[in-house]
Amino acid sequence: MAIHDPRSPEACAALDPTTLYLDFHEHLTYLSTPTRDRGHPHTDFTHLLAGYDAGYYSYLSAQVFAADMFTQFAHNPRDREVWERYRSKVLECGASMDEMQNLRNFLGRDPDAGALFRAP
Repeated sequence: MAIHDPRSPEACAALDPTTLYLDFHEHLTYLSTPTRDRGHPHTDFTHLLAGYDAGYYSYLSAQVFAADMFTQFAHNPRDREVWERYRSKVLECGASMDEMQNLRNFLGRDPDAGALFRAP
């Protein structure tokens, strides 16, 4: 997000995407390949270069919404009433309605991003 969120023209001009990317990757423990030896690895991350950059964050939004929707099932994942509400308020509507409205209709409230942090 830091790449897409400079706060001023000066901050944008000072942005060093290579350093930002490499600093971020030092915190990821699942990477087995050292990134500092690769030069400019962010140029391999085609999501940033092929017009899909901001859309990449939609995956995180999907995780937030999924975690929040699961809170409706947390007491009993086999609750038929909740499944029927999910089917009628989300699945049956498909793209005929705004997806955020479908989500609100299912939850009975606005989505709660904190559900992702509380998820097991």
